[in-house]
Amino acid sequence: MKEVYRSLYQTFILFTNESLLVEIWNETSDDLNDETYKQEYLKALDALAPVFDQYDKILIDAHNFQYPVSPTLQQWHSEHILSQFSHKAAIKIAVIKSKSPLAQYALEQTLEENNLTEGETIKLFDQMDNASQWLTGKQLDCRTTSAQIICYQQRNETLTQIWNPHSEDIEQSTLLDEFQDFATMVKSHQPFKLMLDVLDLNFPILPQAQNWFNQNITPNLLIGNIKYIALVISKNAHVQLSIDQMLEEIKAYNLTIESFDTYQEADQWLNP
Repeated sequence: MKEVYRSLYQTFILFTNESLLVEIWNETSDDLNDETYKQEYLKALDALAPVFDQYDKILIDAHNFQYPVSPTLQQWHSEHILSQFSHKAAIKIAVIKSKSPLAQYALEQTLEENNLTEGETIKLFDQMDNASQWLTGKQLDCRTTSAQIICYQQRNETLTQIWNPHSEDIEQSTLLDEFQDFATMVKSHQPFKLMLDVLDLNFPILPQAQNWFNQNITPNLLIGNIKYIALVISKNAHVQLSIDQMLEEIKAYNLTIESFDTYQEADQWLNP
């Protein structure tokens, strides 16, 4: 699992083992205009170029996509973006429908302009787990915020949480919301393994938040299926100290927890 591109509006994640590229739109897409839309996709295209040959399946999560793309912009998208994918053979695309009827109508028009109507190689879905099941045969569930990515992979029964540098901008109350998203994923999927990548977490977990975590999340971890936790250590010593304090209660139970300097080392240990 690798974050390839992130912006205020969307995130691209590459799952190499599944040859899968996931695009997730944020609700901030409501603030787009035609020019920012173009710049957004041109930047994403540049970021995707080095991994172009590493996927043959695309999952577009447009659930929170809010911007109705005009016919003129649809044409631009076809000529400058979708045309770049025409050289990829036998590519499969799953689209999670937008909750905005106007945005969804425009999205389907864009696909039709490029002869990408529903069939053997492209399908529309309401939920990510159904879309990923069709694409890879296994369920995948990803959520993104301005501060983190949380993904569950049924293939290896692993729930992964990756914080990004924007985490230094969050507030204490927002941090609890971020933890709540994590708790929801733990309850929903009951993973066997956890990957906690706090390398770029820049917000110390204060005692109040530590207590909230241990009261609301730790019990779900302990009564669930989790047996292994891989922790990628924060570059910020103060943050890492607060993480160690928060996990102290978990360490008292029969869980195997190991710390690593990089995501690659942690992933190799967790999923050899």
